Amino acid sequence: MANKTWQNRGYGPLDEGGRERAIDYGGAEEFFAPVRAVILMTADEVVMGGADSPVFITGNISDAWEVVSVKDAVLGDNDKSLTVPANYEYELLSAYVTVVTNATVGNRNLALQAVDSDADTVAEVVVGSVQTASTTGHYQFGAGVADLTTFRDANYLMTPIPPALHLNETESFRFFDRNNVATGDSVWVRARVARRQKPYFSG
Repeated sequence: MANKTWQNRGYGPLDEGGRERAIDYGGAEEFFAPVRAVILMTADEVVMGGADSPVFITGNISDAWEVVSVKDAVLGDNDKSLTVPANYEYELLSAYVTVVTNATVGNRNLALQAVDSDADTVAEVVVGSVQTASTTGHYQFGAGVADLTTFRDANYLMTPIPPALHLNETESFRFFDRNNVATGDSVWVRARVARRQKPYFSG
């Protein structure tokens, strides 16, 4: 790689090997790792700019994860979706869902679906018991929790989810009544997700 004036983190110019030169801070030299360089290619895997003068970008690739809360607590809807925003990836860690049913007679059966960008279901989890009219149910979804088939303390149910349940931008986690007994029921979703932006380059 030819010598560039681009500086990684502001420490110093690059040498001929693509590494930052050592800098003397009061007699103590510091050396830095090679800078990442990525050659850009077309969708057909053709090097942009040609093999003799490829187009590339240099910098630090960031793919840091952070854990955040997302929720939908709007009343009067028995079908809720948490959609991954643009330029993000989500991993569902857990979800606490409250279902308040109206007086319409029928057994509700709460389910969680992972829905991809083509609106296809790629994963589904169905809770182990049904909920009747005019009741409130609290549901805990999470990897490794017990798979209860009856409500504990009258209104609490746990259901395990697959580990590493990832979705990309525009895809969604859907919480809904599979039996669709009453659209006027309320499903409140409070979830914890790990999220990261799509890898990007800076420098």
